[in-house]
Parts: sequence; C-alpha cells; structure tokens
Amino acid sequence: MDKIICVGKNYMAHAIEMGGPVHDHPLIFLKPPSSALQITNDSQKVEIPGHTTVHHELELVLKISGSQKSGWGFSEFTVGLDLTLRDEQADLKKKGQPWERAKVFKNSAITGEWLLLPSLTEVM
Repeated sequence: MDKIICVGKNYMAHAIEMGGPVHDHPLIFLKPPSSALQITNDSQKVEIPGHTTVHHELELVLKISGSQKSGWGFSEFTVGLDLTLRDEQADLKKKGQPWERAKVFKNSAITGEWLLLPSLTEVM
C-alpha cells in the first residue's frame, strides 16, 4: 500500500457536527502507510495517544487495484477505524492550519483483515 485516500465530511450530519461550512463536495485527505495498523487476531493491542481526546469513526475500507491500461477497480474490502486527535484538530482549525497532526499518527488508520470482493459476473 502506498497511500490511504480518505474522504471527510462525506455526509451531512458529520459535516454539521464538525462545525464550519458544509461544502458541496467531500473533503479528501491522505494518510501515509506509516499510520496504518492491521488487526489480524483478537489478542492484538492498539496503542493510542493518551494526552488528548481521541475520536473514532467506523469506516468501510476499499482497496483500489489495477492500472491505467487495465483500468482501476475495487478488489478487496475490510472495516476500519479512522482515529482523530480532536483537541489537536480544533486547535489547528482555529489557527487556519492543516490538520495532518490530528489525523496522521501511529495507529490512526486501523483495519481488519482484507476480504476479496466478488466480481460483478460472480454476483449475477
């Protein structure tokens, strides 16, 4: 995996909850692979920062595969937890600064095991 593409404020209730303007289009941001943690067994523990308020959002995570020649598509899926340091994010927003520090930290993108998506021909 070379990057994690995230979509923020992608439904009205969350956009309103986060404050600020509600835009016509969702917010796109990236997380590097260094922020990812895949949970593969029930005994795995997750370390998260304890010095601030940490919020989580449950996400549907899709893996994009393919190429420009063959075309892009979704090949696998899993569940994910997107973690945010809300106090840090609020402070950065007040200052008009980007909020990567609040979204990109160790274990801020937690996923389960990947499952293959069936092709449309298999479903029909």
